[in-house]
Amino acid sequence: MTIRPITFVLLLLIGWSTWSCQSKKDSDTQTTAPSENPAYPQLSREELTRLFNTATQVDIIFFNHPVSVNQDNPASVRNTVKYISPDAPANPVSSRCKALGRMSWQADGEIIYEADVYIEEGCMYLLFMRDNKPIAAHALAREGFEFFNTILNQVNQVKQQMQ
Repeated sequence: MTIRPITFVLLLLIGWSTWSCQSKKDSDTQTTAPSENPAYPQLSREELTRLFNTATQVDIIFFNHPVSVNQDNPASVRNTVKYISPDAPANPVSSRCKALGRMSWQADGEIIYEADVYIEEGCMYLLFMRDNKPIAAHALAREGFEFFNTILNQVNQVKQQMQ
């Protein structure tokens, strides 16, 4: 995905205004990982295939950055499913890790899966949530890390330009 500078600035401003208007709502939905490093199962291959085949939109809300991403292009939506490695996280899910944001995959206007995104060193995984409770964990694929890292780099560049 390539974001043109003017498009990114517009997304940033829209995201910031949405975030500032909904900061209480976002803080209500932000969760942290459970406290005692439990092991979570992975979604089945069938569940991941169904997600790949049925998702029509993905929203990504960043908890501590004034930006969000919304994709409804079928190729882009399917690409986000590829951010899910079929493997368990390399390190156990830990309460010391803080979620970067939440991805929500939708079909027909309904959320079908949600996952908190973790990209800190030692915390590279997606923690799937249902009713704000963890249900599964997957390692974050390299493509996912690169996607989120690119977004964060662009956010930091805009912040520097605004100083």
